[in-house]
Amino acid sequence: MRFYLLSSMALLLFSTIFYAVTGCDPVTDGYRRHTVDKGFARFSFEYPRNWHVHRKQIPEDCGTTIVLVSGPWSEYYPPRSNIVVYCNHKSYTDAKSAMERKTISREEWGTDFIVTERSTVEVAGVAAEQAICAHWTIPIGHGEEYKPVPLITRVVYFDYGGFVWSLNYICYQADSKKVNIDFDHLLSTFTILD
Repeated sequence: MRFYLLSSMALLLFSTIFYAVTGCDPVTDGYRRHTVDKGFARFSFEYPRNWHVHRKQIPEDCGTTIVLVSGPWSEYYPPRSNIVVYCNHKSYTDAKSAMERKTISREEWGTDFIVTERSTVEVAGVAAEQAICAHWTIPIGHGEEYKPVPLITRVVYFDYGGFVWSLNYICYQADSKKVNIDFDHLLSTFTILD
């Protein structure tokens, strides 16, 4: 009994220290929670436990907060999948025009960039614009013997609290089913901390 009590207390202490140091909750059901609770954009979301958070918050005078979540590392560098949470002051644009700029303008670059789906979704109780795009890349750091790799990008934009919010992922097409599930989970757990 004493062992269980001591181990429970140690686990609670570890969880508290882990959260204080990383800003992430301990692993629960295959996901971790990341919270940005300082600055002008405060939010929280869950991401896959084997992914890595790289938080980059640009000073408030720039009006931007960026959180990059990189997929699991393998023999590939950089990771085959990335999720980005981006928030900026609404004075730059609005969600609808940001979506147009990111999808339509890229589509005009050539036939290798195709918008495959456009829809409306809900994030944190707010209606959001969504687009899924297909395109190609040559893996970074590999020689000419490597052929272009098909990619999938999914972008979601919404306006809230005077900011334009963007949540998106980019991944190898072969990984898109799994990344899509993880991104859906991120969207469903995304919370704006007012």
